[in-house]
Amino acid sequence: MGIRMIQFTPFTFNAHGKWIKNTIQCVFCDDTNGIVALRDGKPVAACICDNWTDTSVNVHFVIEDKMVLRHGLFEEFAYWVYITCGRDLMIGNVAADNVKALKLDKHIGFQELARIPDAYKQGVDVVLLTLHRKDCKYLPEELREAA
Repeated sequence: MGIRMIQFTPFTFNAHGKWIKNTIQCVFCDDTNGIVALRDGKPVAACICDNWTDTSVNVHFVIEDKMVLRHGLFEEFAYWVYITCGRDLMIGNVAADNVKALKLDKHIGFQELARIPDAYKQGVDVVLLTLHRKDCKYLPEELREAA
């Protein structure tokens, strides 16, 4: 059994759209873009972005294979969003009852900014999270400051 490599590739609707819709129920917008991690040619993780502004972007993460974390998943995502795409802020919206997603996002470095009561469904808030480029531990320190 050989080494199973992780490969990062740009998100495309044709190649990855169905998988994304089945894993995170993402509603695609005209500006939806992202990066997908492949293992043996199959998608196992992704960072999907939409609602781009001059300084920020909404992000959606999906991770089906935790081994991608050891292969630079978040370093790849951070470099792509902050450096390649030139944004200074990632924004996430997570249902308050999605404990695993909130734990992961906070581990990555996202900070809770606000909660919107009953915004996901009755009795379940939406948690608004942010991660500024200057605070992203997955970027080398010299790249954390905006150009």
